[in-house]
Amino acid sequence: MDARSRESALAIVIEELERTEYRSLEIASMLPALMTSTDAADQLARLLSSLEEANPGEPLDFLRVHLASLRCDFDGATRLTMEFALRDGDRDCEQGVAGYRRAHELATKAADKRLAELVVVNMLLAFHRLLKRQRIEGVDFHPISLPPDWEHDPRFVLIARIAEKEELPAEERHEVVS
Repeated sequence: MDARSRESALAIVIEELERTEYRSLEIASMLPALMTSTDAADQLARLLSSLEEANPGEPLDFLRVHLASLRCDFDGATRLTMEFALRDGDRDCEQGVAGYRRAHELATKAADKRLAELVVVNMLLAFHRLLKRQRIEGVDFHPISLPPDWEHDPRFVLIARIAEKEELPAEERHEVVS
């Protein structure tokens, strides 16, 4: 998805949030995929404030983590993610895998290679966490593979920081040029 398409989609999502008086968390779940630049942090903070007001008691962790990432507060984002994972760690695995599969299909259909790659990396992170939490020994997963320019994308930096803090294997993937 190019920047102009992303901006148009974001405008529609914000209009829909306003129409629902910020009560739709399903619509709000689209924000992180559409707000990928550090320049979007202040706008996301305002939207998060409206969502919190309209949805008291909802943790909105996914938006808090994303906001911390956009602000390049990777320690805060890592802490929030770990708290979120510990609190909601017993989620149904089949439902989680189905969600990752669907997210990957949507990113692929939209021809957003970077987002599809991000979905796969997040899924690997979730699997590593599950194995560690369940104390399953002797299973050898491949390291979480980060794209060559990962340190320039706050979403991948967050994943790398989480992997480091949780002592999960991660490595930079080197593209083969032919």
